[in-house]
Amino acid sequence: MVDVRLGTVDLDGYLSADEPLPEDAVVVRVVGDGELVPRSALGSRTDLDVRPVAVPVDVAPSDGVVVGSLVDLWFVPAAERVGQGEPSAQGDAQTPHALAEGLTVAQVDRPGGALAGTGATVVHVLVPGDQLPQVLAALASDGTLDVVAVPGTGG
Repeated sequence: MVDVRLGTVDLDGYLSADEPLPEDAVVVRVVGDGELVPRSALGSRTDLDVRPVAVPVDVAPSDGVVVGSLVDLWFVPAAERVGQGEPSAQGDAQTPHALAEGLTVAQVDRPGGALAGTGATVVHVLVPGDQLPQVLAALASDGTLDVVAVPGTGG
């Protein structure tokens, strides 16, 4: 525990280190290192309707893609299929399209050291349950997924 001076901050909105947590409490959003834990970040297991999904990306994402930032997930069809697809509800099946928007980044694995040139970056995003089928289908299909940072939400 560390004592800090917060000035005019409303402390009722944050957890206190000397209060026990509710037994069924879970964190329902990313809380950064060194961040005070807001009460609004706590919920119950039934409040969690997201699943972590590992998204390997061929092109390293921007520096704004960090834990806690928001990203959009785009599907880019394989180039050799251009002209062979059927139009979909999202427009031309061969046009890149958004799969999910405003996803929270839970983890970023960037290759480093001597193996930096051989590994792909993997961005772990929290996908709402109702969007999980289309994200998993895109991961299993021909084409690539791109992780696009939402400006102002990252590092």
